[in-house]
Amino acid sequence: MKYNTLLFLLVISLGFTGCKKNPVYKVDPALKATFSYQPGTYWIYKDSLSGRTDSFYVTNNLFTSTTADDITIDQIGIVICEKNIVPIVPPDLNDSSLWTVILENNQISVLWNYTKIELPEACVLANYPFSLGILPHSANTNVTNIFSSFSVGSNTYTNVEEANCYDSISPQVDHNNWFYLCSDVGIIKMRLNYPQVPINRIWELQRWHIVK
Repeated sequence: MKYNTLLFLLVISLGFTGCKKNPVYKVDPALKATFSYQPGTYWIYKDSLSGRTDSFYVTNNLFTSTTADDITIDQIGIVICEKNIVPIVPPDLNDSSLWTVILENNQISVLWNYTKIELPEACVLANYPFSLGILPHSANTNVTNIFSSFSVGSNTYTNVEEANCYDSISPQVDHNNWFYLCSDVGIIKMRLNYPQVPINRIWELQRWHIVK
């Protein structure tokens, strides 16, 4: 009788093991609805320090699903090209960049490939809904404020996060960047400060067109 009971428990245990599902981390629906920009989206920024004006426009929106160690992670990658439309004088022909916005779980991150920086720069910009403090999975992003309203130039935006992305450890990529992220239109202001390169810009949003 005891043997039969143990055999029964073993069969039940194996049955539960066979039915166990591997975790799947999907992109949060609210994050996707808010920040999954499609081709046709663009933002026009002006650097308040140099007067330079650049267009940032979406060229692709890609969904990927990766499985490793029995864990599946879904991501959305939004590819954004930067084009100079009001050049500085003298022009810098080697000055270009490619941005990738990454949506994963409930986080939005950015990967920045810039011709003057040897390695791509990456930082977590926000949890969504926005939350204060050091962001999970990021030792170098601190959300310092969440504004109910915030003005850039003549435009006023609602629900704006202020995030400081910094690194003072690696000399080649030493930086102290600030991003102002709005849930309605994306990044409305960014301060890019790389003293070693040097890069020093304050991009302020002038106009935009959003396609989702």
